[in-house]
Amino acid sequence: MDKIKSLMAQVKTIADAYRLVKKHTGEDFNIFSVLRKENCEVSHSRIIAELLNPKGSHSQGVTFLKEFVKVVGDGISEFDIDDAAVVEVEKYIGDKTDSEGGRIDILIKDRHGRLIIIENKIWAGDQGKQLYRYNQYGKKSGEKCEILYLTLNGKDPSDYSLGVDNGIQFTNISYEVHITKWLESCHKETSSFPIIRETITQYLNLVKDLTNQGVNMNECEEIAKLVLQSEPNFDAFDKLLKSKDSVYRGLQGLFRNSVNEVVASIQQRRGVADNLECVFSGQNLFEKDSFFLITNKWQHEMGIHTYFGFDGPCMQNLGYGFKAASVSKMDVNSQALFNKKLTEKFIEQDNTCEENSPGYICVASWHEYRQREDKKIISSKFKEDFKAKLESLLAIKFDL
Repeated sequence: MDKIKSLMAQVKTIADAYRLVKKHTGEDFNIFSVLRKENCEVSHSRIIAELLNPKGSHSQGVTFLKEFVKVVGDGISEFDIDDAAVVEVEKYIGDKTDSEGGRIDILIKDRHGRLIIIENKIWAGDQGKQLYRYNQYGKKSGEKCEILYLTLNGKDPSDYSLGVDNGIQFTNISYEVHITKWLESCHKETSSFPIIRETITQYLNLVKDLTNQGVNMNECEEIAKLVLQSEPNFDAFDKLLKSKDSVYRGLQGLFRNSVNEVVASIQQRRGVADNLECVFSGQNLFEKDSFFLITNKWQHEMGIHTYFGFDGPCMQNLGYGFKAASVSKMDVNSQALFNKKLTEKFIEQDNTCEENSPGYICVASWHEYRQREDKKIISSKFKEDFKAKLESLLAIKFDL
């Protein structure tokens, strides 16, 4: 045990030193985070489109577009890269039906009419027949059309998005690999343009943070050297590794206890007249899309739940909002009216409502707890923040 304590103390010394370096270099400052735009898909689309646009305010012509085509590869190699390329954001392609219409996140068109369609997904779920509709739009153009499905880690689109046509040709690209590599190339190309270079640096740092690449590799190397410098250190490290599953189980237990304690304290204050129910989706909170639902009397009558859930694996990307019950208690028109009013009330609380998957009425990412930082979700501050957030959501109530 003494060997483990000694190793952990030395690792803490290294971590503290790198934390101090970040403080003195201002590395933690990011204007996109300050503006709370790190999870806003439209903002990401606008930044990417502005860089891709040969006529963009960066005045670099086709430089960034050319680098993008290089990174993505053969899928868009036939695209004609010149100043005539047109880049549009949130391109309206008609009223949305089952087979056509909607808004394309980023649309690029070359002088010959060839298209690149980028569907950008940060946390939002797929819309019904989304790629199918965009594919139909591309077919109608009469020219070659490439669809790029951009997500944080390169996951496949759902059948819900592809619709009936599972033969749609698309290319998966990711922020983790393609956008990171592209921004690094753009950064090299702007060495003589400090304002553009530093803006790209800030956006690149944000992308790395979103994709869990923000770890300082020098810090990791120093810790690795520490572990390997002696047999006792390695033995202590090995014991820590073998304890990982037990630690994670304990972490989940602490998190559940925090949630249950907060729910119990609110229940005690509200009394039995407003009975609160708290249900977890499963035993393992480290599974992707794990969640827990809290329901008060009014919500039960309306057929909804207060939702808290992790969009990523390992308790990452905590979000909150409202989820519909499995069986609706209203007719279609009443449900639509109710959902609209609930979303308005949700937004009035300064929540940014994001595009949601079926069954979710309105959901927002929780900025402070977007990534799993174990010390945060088991802290007293989390309990305070969670209690305040839950009480604000439970306070939403209205008549139809």
